[in-house]
Amino acid sequence: MYEIAICDDIQQICEEVYKLVSEELLKRDIDVRIYTYTSGQSLLSAGIIFDILFLDIELERENGLEIAREYPYKKEMRIIFLTSHIEEMPNGYKVRAFRFLTKPIEPAHFEEALFAAIRDIEQDKRFTVTDEEGEHIIRSSEIFYLESQQRSTGVRTRERFARLPLSIEEMKKELDMTQFYCPHKSYIVNMDFIRTIDKGVVILKNDEKIKISRLKMKDFKEKFYDYLRSRANGF
Repeated sequence: MYEIAICDDIQQICEEVYKLVSEELLKRDIDVRIYTYTSGQSLLSAGIIFDILFLDIELERENGLEIAREYPYKKEMRIIFLTSHIEEMPNGYKVRAFRFLTKPIEPAHFEEALFAAIRDIEQDKRFTVTDEEGEHIIRSSEIFYLESQQRSTGVRTRERFARLPLSIEEMKKELDMTQFYCPHKSYIVNMDFIRTIDKGVVILKNDEKIKISRLKMKDFKEKFYDYLRSRANGF
C-alpha cells in the first residue's frame, strides 16, 4: 500500500488532487492511503513517512520549500511540488524535488508525475554495504557514485564510503541506468547528485569530481540534460 499526502492551503486543490490520485490508482487496482493537509505545520506534525507528497509551494503564510526542508523523512519521499510560479523550480531541486506540476493541474501531466514516482519507488533497490563500522542498508537513490575496486565496488553516499561485493558490471544490471550513467569505465554516477559538468569532469553535490572519458563526453551531456528535462516535465 502506498502512503500519499497532499498539502495545499486551498481545500479545493486538496480535493482535486485527492480525486486524481484515487481515480488513477483505482483504475490500476493499486492500494493507497491518502492524507490531506491545509497547512505546512499540520503536515510536519503528522510525523508519517509518506511515499509521495504533493506539496504547494505558496502556502498561506508558509513556504512549501521550507516545509519540505524541515520534514524529517524527506529522503524517503518523492516530493511533487504544486506551483503557479515556474521560477521557483531551481529552488525546489535543493530539497530534492521529484517533479513540478503547474496550476491549474493538467490531468495528463499529473498522471505522468504520479506513475513516475511509483516507478521510482519500485526501482529504488536496497543493498547491503560494509565499512569499518559494520554492515548498512542503503537505497539506490542514496548513492552518489560507485567506483570499481579489486573484486568489489566502492559506494559513496552522503553518510559514508562503503563497499559492495559486486562488480561495476554487475551493478549496471541492478541499477536503473536511466538515472545512473558511466562517465568512465571505473565509475557509475547518480545523475540526481550532479551539480554541473565542467572541463571534462562531473562535479557532484558533495564537491567530489569524477573524470569523464573523452569518448563519452558528448553522449554523457546529452543523457544528463535529457534526464534533467524528464525530471521537470511536469511543466
